Amino acid sequence: MDDKQTTKTSIFDDVFMTMFERMPKLFIPLINEAFGTDYSDDEEIIKLRDEHHFPENRIITDSFMGIRDARYHFECQSKDDSCMVIRMFEYDTAIALESMESAEDGVAEIRYPKSCVIYLREKNAQNRKEVLRVRFPDGFVYPYHPEVLEVSAYSLDELFGKKLLVFLPFYLLRYEKTIKKDDTESGEFQKLMEEIKELIERLDSLYEILETDLIDLIKRITDYICRASKNSKERMDGVMRGRVLELRSDVLKAEGRAEGRAEGETKVLAELVQDGIIDTKTAAKKLGVSVKKFKEMAAAQSFVL
Repeated sequence: MDDKQTTKTSIFDDVFMTMFERMPKLFIPLINEAFGTDYSDDEEIIKLRDEHHFPENRIITDSFMGIRDARYHFECQSKDDSCMVIRMFEYDTAIALESMESAEDGVAEIRYPKSCVIYLREKNAQNRKEVLRVRFPDGFVYPYHPEVLEVSAYSLDELFGKKLLVFLPFYLLRYEKTIKKDDTESGEFQKLMEEIKELIERLDSLYEILETDLIDLIKRITDYICRASKNSKERMDGVMRGRVLELRSDVLKAEGRAEGRAEGETKVLAELVQDGIIDTKTAAKKLGVSVKKFKEMAAAQSFVL
């Protein structure tokens, strides 16, 4: 997240953290890609505290989670920062200090998380994979270097093939310069429109609620990019079917209850839970019921969760 010491966040941070809160299962393929793990889609993700404190300041991380006995820290970065490796070390040190505990031999031990920086825009810096050397008084030197992923390095085929759907809201940032030119007749813009159509068609093949949430988040980012490009915005809105900024699954939830479609929505959510796309807590929240009640409603339709 940019500007960690203030309460203000960017649209990119908001979208990234919304996915973490509402669709945490999307982060399992991200962890596998960043760290070479092979977690299955139904692995349990534990959301860990994102606020950490140093004596002089407060740090809020973009996403901090646990799977089994491992902990993972991701930061979403919209622009290059020559001090990013220092900032990451600061965040990870705060996390490590909070994890302090006594080992079996009675000696206090701290544990650093596995960390990764996600760059959303095309590469501008000479080298994003910076290394920080940590030199201890005894002469031991440890190289600290968080993993680095760049959204612009992945094609649409790769994102869907690797299930990196968490990158989709930021995919069109690679066309930012084209959008800002506001020339809807150019070859570059036509290529952009084809990419948008393909992206939506692929999402249409997924479950409805997942598809609508992601398209709404994609639209949040494109609206931000198009804020000074009227022609581009009109053309892109048409392709995206004029989605509103509010997450569409919440609208469907309210409409479904009002029109007596709770049974159908329960079935869709139960299938998402079984496929590991969302967890039972998220599904229950979308229906506006407790986890216990959601499981009872799913059981009535022969789903065992």
